[in-house]
Amino acid sequence: MAVYSVGYVAGHGAHGLGSRGAQTVLPLFALTLLLVPAAASVSTFLLLWELMALTSLLLVLAEHRARPAVREAAVKCAVMTQGVSTVR
Repeated sequence: MAVYSVGYVAGHGAHGLGSRGAQTVLPLFALTLLLVPAAASVSTFLLLWELMALTSLLLVLAEHRARPAVREAAVKCAVMTQGVSTVR
């Protein structure tokens, strides 16, 4: 994922996915992806799952200024990751 992302963000400049914020969140997202299956307890699993959902949302929001449709996608992402877990 990280190797692919280098080429992908190269064309985005200093905004959106090429921004420092997105480049900071990407390793955090990868880390949480790796740690979720390695969680030793249910509480650790849930904490890591929420961190993974949050970093995923931040990555989706990276291009919200360049493309208005990204905002709508971010709302859907937030509802699916946060809203569904609170309904149960």
